[in-house]
Amino acid sequence: FPVPLCVARAVYHLHPEAPLALDIGGLITRFIRIGNKGTVADYLENERCASGSGRFLETIAEALEVSLEQIGPLSLTSQRPLPLTGQCVVFAESEVVNHVNAGEQPADILAGVHRSIAERVHALAMRVGLQPPVAVCGGVARNSGVVYFLQQTLGVPLLIPDCDPRLVGALGA
Repeated sequence: FPVPLCVARAVYHLHPEAPLALDIGGLITRFIRIGNKGTVADYLENERCASGSGRFLETIAEALEVSLEQIGPLSLTSQRPLPLTGQCVVFAESEVVNHVNAGEQPADILAGVHRSIAERVHALAMRVGLQPPVAVCGGVARNSGVVYFLQQTLGVPLLIPDCDPRLVGALGA
């Protein structure tokens, strides 16, 4: 089965009130408009490399020498999220290294990274048509920092499945 269909079916089962699913996985970010009984009415994927995906976060965590599990909670302690303008993993990693070399705090760097992901997701949401509530799945849904900045940027209720969000597509299959 195609991944968007699997995600739509699972989200319809887990959160039937959600007309839209945001699936942020290892390499792809996609919005899926859920149709009648869990069908795919429409979907849109990111068009740029792995920017804003799980792999992007892994690269940033490695650059900061912080575990992937710690980056979400650490970013929530930030008092001053730093800007991150790189649209590509390689350029964003370079910006992070520059921030580290300038003595910036990892929490502020990570908050900036998470905010930049939320801004990219917001741009994608505007193209597909944002309609609340939004069910968030994929491995990145486990990152509390990304979820926080998504909530701030999208301004709509977000629903995170009770099950492991990495397994939502498998549930739909």
